[in-house]
Parts: sequence; structure tokens; C-alpha cells
Amino acid sequence: MASSRSVLLHRQSVRTGSASPASALSAVTLIAYVCQSAFFGPIRYFLASTGLEKLWFVPDLLGLVCVAGVLIESPARTHRALIFMYVILLYCVEGYFVSGSVASVLSTFKALVPLFCGLLLDRELLARPFMKVLLLALLSLAAFGVLFTLTADMPWANLTFEGIGVEQKYKDLQWIEGSRIRSYGFAGDEHGAASSILTLLILFSLNARKLTFYLVAVLAFIAIEETTSRTNLIALIAYVALYSFAAHDRSAVDQFMLRWSLRASFMAPVLPLIIIAITLSFSGDTVPDELLSLWIRGTYTWLVPFTHMDELAPAAVLFGFGLGGFGFGLLQSDLASFYTPVDNFILFNFLAFGLPYVLFYPYQCRRLSREPDPYRITVFIVTAILGLTLRGWSDSPFMILFGYSTCCVFRGSVGRFAAATKARMTYPVAIGQSVRGLRVRK
Repeated sequence: MASSRSVLLHRQSVRTGSASPASALSAVTLIAYVCQSAFFGPIRYFLASTGLEKLWFVPDLLGLVCVAGVLIESPARTHRALIFMYVILLYCVEGYFVSGSVASVLSTFKALVPLFCGLLLDRELLARPFMKVLLLALLSLAAFGVLFTLTADMPWANLTFEGIGVEQKYKDLQWIEGSRIRSYGFAGDEHGAASSILTLLILFSLNARKLTFYLVAVLAFIAIEETTSRTNLIALIAYVALYSFAAHDRSAVDQFMLRWSLRASFMAPVLPLIIIAITLSFSGDTVPDELLSLWIRGTYTWLVPFTHMDELAPAAVLFGFGLGGFGFGLLQSDLASFYTPVDNFILFNFLAFGLPYVLFYPYQCRRLSREPDPYRITVFIVTAILGLTLRGWSDSPFMILFGYSTCCVFRGSVGRFAAATKARMTYPVAIGQSVRGLRVRK
């Protein structure tokens, strides 16, 4: 009995001592995507100056390897990942028939790829000290960039660069409320800067000491506030609240606050309908300044794609536009005049997949209701907030968080949180904290 117990301990220590190839791949891809988003300006400027522009797509190549990794690593008893990938390919074909452009399809599929990185992310690897140090360093540098660029001009301010089938330009500086600057930091825009900092904070917080977390959260709050991204600021406050009151060593199913917060997040599809109903009661002359951005969404950006259905895809209500048949994907096609920014994650999903997504959404909610990991549930609640004003799938850090939090939906439960709880595993945690390893009952 003792020898079998020691063998079990040895096997588990080996399993936790070194990362699997899929976990290592997802960690490298995660860092690549976050750097691409948080340091968009300097990376693009360096690659353009050295003639190495093609290296910009390295994170996307790593993401494609993650797609294969998800298909290989998914539990053998389920075929969710394979079915999901098959459905995506069908919608790529539909998107080609709608847009008539391979570049449109590839551009939209490329935006979806970071989700697969999130599906492969490993809880144990994220909690290791070297990952903590790296995530903290990137967060600090990104926050410094936001504050530094408030008073300094960056050399990449007028940079133009090649996208997929189209030439793009670095976003011009913006002022709001008089002389206040909307800081992008080293990112491509204010949303990319804020989203990257929030993502790094969330990933850093896994099993972190609370004092360390709060200190880092203050830095993130200051930086995100300077980007003027209100959605990211609200999401940050919500995450800090959930982190403070949730028990990280108990199943999320048994925690009242997490359970009801999760149920509230399931109502996210209703909020755009409420916003549309409210904003339609105002005209352009009577809308308050505080509601102007919501008024534009409720009266224009969220409704215009539906007016294009008859011309582009008459069956879009049933089957959607497909990947590349609407939104930013159209910018790479001859239908660019039909482009409308769809800055709501759930609405974007509906326009892409149509009625099948409406049927899929309750299944997603049911699977998440059974997820025991409080960290994944907390992350999902944050993504529900961020998705309210997210421009489609264009934010790779968001897609990684969404993929990580919905692993039980697309891959099936890997059971790591439950197994760790039963074995009383203490994960390596924040910088400076000792690792107690495994405690096995005799």
C-alpha cells in the first residue's frame, strides 16, 4: 500500500514538474499574442524598419499549431473540438460565397485562432513562478507605455503597414473632453492597450498573494483609466471584486456569489436589446453626451448589418453571414462599402453563425454552470462584460481568455481542478511563496 502510494506521488510530481508539449505551446503562443497586442507600435515599427514584416504573423502561425494541438489533446471520449472545427470550416465556405474573397475569410478565421490557444492553456503552467515574473514584467511595461505616451511622441505615429490583402495605418492620436489625450501606450489603439493590461493582470492573479495582486491591480487601474476604455475599467473592477470574495480552493458550483454572478452573465444577449430600445427613444440632437457612444451602437452599428441581408445573404437570419461575410472581414473584399463595425461579441457571433448560435448558447450556459473551477468562472464573467463593446473577434487577448474560460464547452472537462482538489494539490503560486507540493492522505 505504501509503495503504491509513493508511485502515485512520484507520477503526479513528474506530471506537475514539467509542462506537456501542448501546455508549453499554448504558453509561448499566449506571450506572442499578448506582446503583439500590447506592443503593436514598436514591434510593427521595428519589423518595417528591418524589412521583416512577415514575422508579424508568427503568433498566428503558432495559433494554427494550437488548433492542431486542441484536436490532438482533447479527451478521446468526446468529439466536441472536432465537431467545432468542422462547423468553422463550413462557415468559412459560406463566408467565401458571401464575400467572394479568400482574404476576407482568412482575416476573420485568423481573428478566431487565439481562442484555440486559450483552450490549451494549463492552470499549473500559468501558476509557475517564471510565468508570474514574465507576466508581471509585460504588464509593467505595457502600463508604463500608457503613461509615457501621454507626453511623448512615438516614431511609429504615422506608420503604414500591410495587412491581409489591404494596407493599414496606425491609428491617429485622439483627444476627448477638451485637452485630455486618449492614450494607446505601445498598443495599436486604446482598447488594445487596456485589454492587454487587463488580460495580463488576470493571468498573473492565478493563486497570487492578495497583497501582491492588489498592488498590481492598482497599477493596472491607473493605466486602464488613462486609456479611457470604460468597458475594460468596469471589467477590472468586477474582476477585483470577484477575486476578493471568491474562495479559490472550493468548487464554483458551491459558491453563492460566483453561481449567481455567472447566471447574471448569461443575460448578456439581452443587454443590446435594452440598449437599442433606449437609444431609439433619442434623436441625434437630444441624446446626452454620456450616452452618445451607446446611441451610435443602438441606432447604427448593431442594426446596419441586418439591412444588408437581402443584398449579401438572404438566408443570414437562419445561417448567418459566415466567416468573412460581414464586419471587418469585408474590408479585404470588393464589398468593403458594406463594412460596419459590429462591436458586440454575442451579436457578432449571431451574425456569423445565425440561428445555430442561438441554439448553441443555452448549451454553453449549461456546460459552464457545471464548471467547478472558480478561476475559469471568474474569467468568463469578465469576458461577458468585455464582450458588450468588443469589436467582433478582433481582440486576441480577449479571445484567449474566452477560450480558457470555456474549455469545458469546446473540449470537454479535463478534470484538472477537481483532480487537484481531491489530491489536495497546492499549485506553485506567487513570487516568493514556497511550494508545498502534494499532500497524500495515508
